[in-house]
Amino acid sequence: MSKHVSDTIFSALQQCFFHGEHMLNRFDYRLVRQLLLFAVIVEEKSLRNAARRLNMSQPPLKAQIDELEARLRIKLLERSPRGVKATVEGESLLPEVLRFVGHAQELEFAVKQIQ
Repeated sequence: MSKHVSDTIFSALQQCFFHGEHMLNRFDYRLVRQLLLFAVIVEEKSLRNAARRLNMSQPPLKAQIDELEARLRIKLLERSPRGVKATVEGESLLPEVLRFVGHAQELEFAVKQIQ
């Protein structure tokens, strides 16, 4: 991945996540959800299978991904009759999304241990 692509992705995510000094007051939870939807689509390699797994229909799922791509100003997925795969930019973003998912799962487990 080129440094330009990496810098573009970092800048776009930074703009979406951090809106000023008070990060948690303006944290963009919708972006988090869209990133998770993106990860499921890449894993399933199909919008139809991802929608089924997420218990939602394809049009709203596609709309969420279209909105995510527009917000980040990056094309994340390549669609073809054979299915869906991540673009170079999408592939470079995916490890961070999966790392985030892993941290969320660890947090969920820790909370359950406290209860």
